[in-house]
Amino acid sequence: MKSISQALVKFQSQLKPINKDSENPFFKSVYANLSSILQSVMPVLTANGLSVIQPMKIQDGFTVLITRLIHESGEFIESEMILPSHADPQKYGSLITYYKRYQLQALLGIATKEDDDDANSVSESKPMQAPRPVSKAPSEAQLKAIWAISKKLNIETYKPSTFEEASAWINKHGGKN
Repeated sequence: MKSISQALVKFQSQLKPINKDSENPFFKSVYANLSSILQSVMPVLTANGLSVIQPMKIQDGFTVLITRLIHESGEFIESEMILPSHADPQKYGSLITYYKRYQLQALLGIATKEDDDDANSVSESKPMQAPRPVSKAPSEAQLKAIWAISKKLNIETYKPSTFEEASAWINKHGGKN
């Protein structure tokens, strides 16, 4: 991890602030879109022997976004995030872009000029809540039980995001976990 760490330090010292160039009419705010961020970071990454990719994979029935920072030495750092599902392909595409942008910024340790205030905009409308404890994803057995019960009851399949949600759903609908 020595080579990638040194390259990342150099990258961060050379990167200039990224301008916000897009508008979010819903929150009445501006932000830097994914394309602008990539245009700003790619030349500096490349100059330091770094590259970034953002593939996705399906794991235990969930779509997982991976952001991987790769050094020319072969060393890499990555972050994975389970994406929420969405039935509308266009909205799902926007959701993927949104998460790619934030995961990329988090992995590279960068912010845009006058850092995004999305959290401030949201928190003004309601009090901050304590974060929920991190939970493991539902097991394959739980998901199979949910799908079987759903089919038997002729109801839409539910995709829980946590082990606790899966357990509660199975218990409510007559299964055993």
